[in-house]
Amino acid sequence: MRFLQTLYRLAGVTALLLAGGWLASSIQAQDTNPSERVADENPATQASSDEPPLAALYYARQALQADVKSVETLIGKDSDDSWACASCHGDQGQGAENVPRLAGLPAGYLVKQLHDYAKGRRLNHNMRYVVQGLTDQQMAALGRYYAEMDAPSSARPSLSGDLERGRELALQGDWSLDVPACYSCHGSSGWGVGQAFPALAGQHPSYTYNQLANWKNGSRANSPIKLMHSVAMALSVNDMRAVADYLASLPAPPGQQLRLETPAPGQLPAVGWTTSSQQGSANHE
Repeated sequence: MRFLQTLYRLAGVTALLLAGGWLASSIQAQDTNPSERVADENPATQASSDEPPLAALYYARQALQADVKSVETLIGKDSDDSWACASCHGDQGQGAENVPRLAGLPAGYLVKQLHDYAKGRRLNHNMRYVVQGLTDQQMAALGRYYAEMDAPSSARPSLSGDLERGRELALQGDWSLDVPACYSCHGSSGWGVGQAFPALAGQHPSYTYNQLANWKNGSRANSPIKLMHSVAMALSVNDMRAVADYLASLPAPPGQQLRLETPAPGQLPAVGWTTSSQQGSANHE
């Protein structure tokens, strides 16, 4: 039964990827203001995945129109502000240890994460505090800023994981555990797909490991159709270390420039990349 559920969810994700442009119209119709926040919700009890699966497409459209210069103070490069983005994520968005790398991640995904912190779909006290002071426009601008940033990877395997096992999980999955390959959703090089599926390659292993743990314990509940929850529940601690270390050994994705495609009559414009290298090279082994 679990195999069928995982297969169903994976098929759902694939269908969403193929139908992303069409779903963008549906997303707007279902949730004309997905950034609306509930100020007094309790994050410990409100974590849920009740937002349309591809809300990231909607947020990417917001990011496309955002003014990056308007958030330079919030980013705080070379500043002493302890709450500035750069104070934790680095001047190049490179992250460190349990602080994620942001450079080169999809703008729509990044903006959605900020809204998810605000709504309690992701639980982190520091980020919860930060997003309470941000407007929707500032979140959109921050997403665009870090999506366009190009920074080399500073991640290295550090969890003593089995890299060969991690490679197997990333490239092939393990269907004896009902675990699909990471690359089936996150691209053939782990550089992400579209706006909803972020790059995993070049991410810090402690961060990746802790996110898998958060899927398990419910601290994070914002996965489209709950596929990541299912995957994390099936992985052992050793498998989580293995795949986190392997992904950290891969080259990080380059910065991405958002572009607005010409819309079909009656449809929202799709949001994509100006570079054709989104999938990256498959020659990482």
